[in-house]
Amino acid sequence: MSIKVGLISYHFLNNYGTMLQAYALQRKICELGFEAEYIDYRFQELRPSLFNVLLMRIKRFGIYIYQYKYYSVKAAYLSKLSIRKEYFKDFYTKHIRTSPSQYATIRELELQQPEYDIYIVGSDQVWNPNLSCARPAYYLSFVKDNKKKASYAPSVGVVSLTSDQEQKMAGYIRNFNYLSCREISGAKLLENISGRNISHVLDPTFLLDKTIWEEIAIRPRITEPYILCYFLGDTKQPREFALQLENKTGIKAYYIPCSPLDMSKKTAIYDVGPAEFLGLIQNASYVCTDSFHGNVFSIIFERQFYSFCKRADTELTSDNSRIKELLKYTGLENRLITIGQRFPDEKNKIDYQLVESYLGPMKERSESYLLGILHSTGGRSYVV
Repeated sequence: MSIKVGLISYHFLNNYGTMLQAYALQRKICELGFEAEYIDYRFQELRPSLFNVLLMRIKRFGIYIYQYKYYSVKAAYLSKLSIRKEYFKDFYTKHIRTSPSQYATIRELELQQPEYDIYIVGSDQVWNPNLSCARPAYYLSFVKDNKKKASYAPSVGVVSLTSDQEQKMAGYIRNFNYLSCREISGAKLLENISGRNISHVLDPTFLLDKTIWEEIAIRPRITEPYILCYFLGDTKQPREFALQLENKTGIKAYYIPCSPLDMSKKTAIYDVGPAEFLGLIQNASYVCTDSFHGNVFSIIFERQFYSFCKRADTELTSDNSRIKELLKYTGLENRLITIGQRFPDEKNKIDYQLVESYLGPMKERSESYLLGILHSTGGRSYVV
């Protein structure tokens, strides 16, 4: 009898890291000899009323003005951004396996619960309480108590929780058979509210062999050496650093535009899906990024890279801990460039043999944790 694994994450979002981590976890589980697919949950419930939206906007007038400017700029490049969506759609169709049925609400999941032997939530920021898409379904609230429930590397994304958030999260995770977290700080938060031991495991993108990512990656059409810039935040510091790096090395910077600050750049590249994203990182001379998965794939492809925080640590929605912890446990803390920091010495190259000496044991522990979940049901495994 085959063992079927139901996964749930933000598998459908047009975000490079989100889609690639979804692919990685599904691919790894299949490599280990099990059948896995994503529960095709695309949340549409609990949308705020127009009155509440307007009230929120009045309270956050300054942010509203910024967002107006943001979407005005974004609208000007809408046709170019729509090209990117097609690239994501193509990757999704080729590489992500989903349930036959699609679900829009938690009620639909409860009434027509998709049947699996094991349910796994993760990875990505599915447990970040500050995200509007953080919902009970991502705590497997729709799954019957007699089924195995596990988490693989969900990110809490924050270093502290309010008492209300603690209470809700404690209730959500109470009936999990296996609990893990992608960040050490997140694992400690979950331990404090649950009284249980929480495993710290790697993002699933690290579980796949580098050669798999190389097979998927599409080589860019750029024929000259280049600096790849991939910024999600809107601060000037990383862009100023990239300009300095251009001037010092004589290598041109190309941008994957996500922020309005980058959309009008002459070297902005829009025809980039997940496979093209991998190819751009793989072939870059340098990578500058404030993205968690931008850092991850720079490490996987052994690139010389520079990391930045997209928000101040003091901001309520700051998720800087994700990148800081990644750099710490890989021995790459010196790759984080802070405001006012002196330009680093280019002779200080990353020693990737040393990085692998840190990552290797963590990969083994993470895979062992995942195998423990998969073998918990007993029975014969399924080979794809």
